[in-house]
Amino acid sequence: MRPLGADRCGLRLRIEVPGAVENPGKDHDVHLAWQDSATTVDELRVQMGLLVGCPVHGTDAGRLDGTAS
Repeated sequence: MRPLGADRCGLRLRIEVPGAVENPGKDHDVHLAWQDSATTVDELRVQMGLLVGCPVHGTDAGRLDGTAS
């Protein structure tokens, strides 16, 4: 699995199929939609947390550097 990108609507991933080099076109691109549209970095952080099952709901608990937003 390889990330392709993230936008305000969700996350795009490429699921790579073994042997795709010999048989191109076997990989699958998928889009995982956010629960709500994300238009700021903080909203993106919240939506990513919800997607992976670690809801931060706008608190600073999810910040790696421990600083306030």
